[in-house]
Amino acid sequence: MKRWPLSHWKGLVDQSPELKFIVLGGKGDDFCQELEEEFPDRVQNLAGTLSLEESSWVVSKSSALVSADT
Repeated sequence: MKRWPLSHWKGLVDQSPELKFIVLGGKGDDFCQELEEEFPDRVQNLAGTLSLEESSWVVSKSSALVSADT
């Protein structure tokens, strides 16, 4: 299983109401949009919009990182 199921991501966001999430990924990661649509006030979907350098900057400014892809 290369990718964590969307239901797991939704559970993480749902169980962490005090947190905001930025989602990074590739252009083909359609599930990221669904996650943002379900939690529009707490999830910002940047999948497919940033360069590697920009994504690295976002990660460096984050207080935590959750990654489930190889």
